[in-house]
Amino acid sequence: MIGWEILSNVKEGAGLMMIAAAQPQTAEGLPIILWVVIGIVVGLVLIVGATYFLSHMLNDRFIRSQQLDAENIIILSKDKAQQIESEAKDNAIQVLKDAENEIKKRRNELTREDDRLQKRRNELDNRIEKLEQRESNLNKREQLGQTLQRNRQDGDQTA
Repeated sequence: MIGWEILSNVKEGAGLMMIAAAQPQTAEGLPIILWVVIGIVVGLVLIVGATYFLSHMLNDRFIRSQQLDAENIIILSKDKAQQIESEAKDNAIQVLKDAENEIKKRRNELTREDDRLQKRRNELDNRIEKLEQRESNLNKREQLGQTLQRNRQDGDQTA
């Protein structure tokens, strides 16, 4: 309370210096309250700086995580697109192979049918040729028979 007594006896400007002089002091000569204020200010500055650094670090980590997730999604999407494209190509190739096999099968069937029809035509041509030969032979026999009959009739008439 010594500082308050001096303040009442001295004018205002000189009294403040006396109050500071009357406060307990540290080894450096600064009052303890000033050290406390400096400590609080330094502590607040450190807390604000650490908070700022930590928030930026966490924000950067979050952004990197989101970028990695986005890149992974893009990679997975590209892989899925390639897989779908590959499956579509495989399906198209299979459809073409199936169509070619079906065409080949039908061509074979048509070739067999054509061969069968050609064989039948040849058989019919042979039958017609044989029938024509028979008819020709019959006509020759008939003519021969008529000639023989005329000769007999002529021989019977002359005799």
